[in-house]
Amino acid sequence: MPPAFTRVRRIAGILGARRLVGRAVAGYQLVAILGHGRFGTCYRARPLHTDGPDLVFKLVVESPEPLSQREDAPTMATDGRSAGSRHCHRPNSRPRPQDAAHELLWAEAAAFSLAFDEHRRDTPEWLGVARDERGRTFLLQTLMEGRPLDRMLRDGTVFSPAEIHALIAQLMAILDRLHARGVLHNDVRPANILVDEGRLALIDFGMATFFDQRRCPEVFAADGVTDRSGVADVLLFLLYSDPKRVRRTKRGTWRDELDLDPSQRAFIDGMFAETPCGENWGAVRRQFDHLFRPATLS
Repeated sequence: MPPAFTRVRRIAGILGARRLVGRAVAGYQLVAILGHGRFGTCYRARPLHTDGPDLVFKLVVESPEPLSQREDAPTMATDGRSAGSRHCHRPNSRPRPQDAAHELLWAEAAAFSLAFDEHRRDTPEWLGVARDERGRTFLLQTLMEGRPLDRMLRDGTVFSPAEIHALIAQLMAILDRLHARGVLHNDVRPANILVDEGRLALIDFGMATFFDQRRCPEVFAADGVTDRSGVADVLLFLLYSDPKRVRRTKRGTWRDELDLDPSQRAFIDGMFAETPCGENWGAVRRQFDHLFRPATLS
């Protein structure tokens, strides 16, 4: 597809998504657009008849086949939660979808269900699926508090060494849990990270894929390269937030610009490596804790 056509289609999709603000869907009103992603638009949705919390309604790019035709289709309970949200089928155990939109919908629902932790609540909880009167399909999820990290960086927020260490440690802990459950996020970047008073949440599982832990016991195997490099990207963005850490050079690469010692540069290079580094997630987390403890960045 030509790039110009892709841009026009994306702009048309954004304009169409804006027209839905104010509409009612499944007892909720779409009050604002939270963001546009590769495969859909997320709205803040407010309950019309109860005092319940706001939710996120993600408009799927294309409507999948009627959900009523699927045995594993979730149904909306009276409190707005999905009766099937706790028992989402793994992708290799559910019927194969008939189109790409259906695949995206159920893959993201499965990723949400597998990633969610009742105690930590650092990823959204999948609540079900709803459709409006025109057949548009929305994936429902809890609304996570916090500011997007990319906006904080654009606004000039400077992160201290202690904050950098704490945020990356939280991000690694989330990915550790995901990988242990066979989920690869595949889209770790500042736009998909929320920060609320030092607490980090990872959102947008639209690019998530799955792997078999029995065949891939080391979560830093080849399948995890995208998540690993995403963490390295976020770390670099946080390091660049403080101008005192940046020294301008003619080459202008992060290796020359950032005031890091050789072991820290080698660690980040290893995170970007295309080939497996031979260490599991736990070992890399311990290495990060040692190399990037606050005292080493002050």
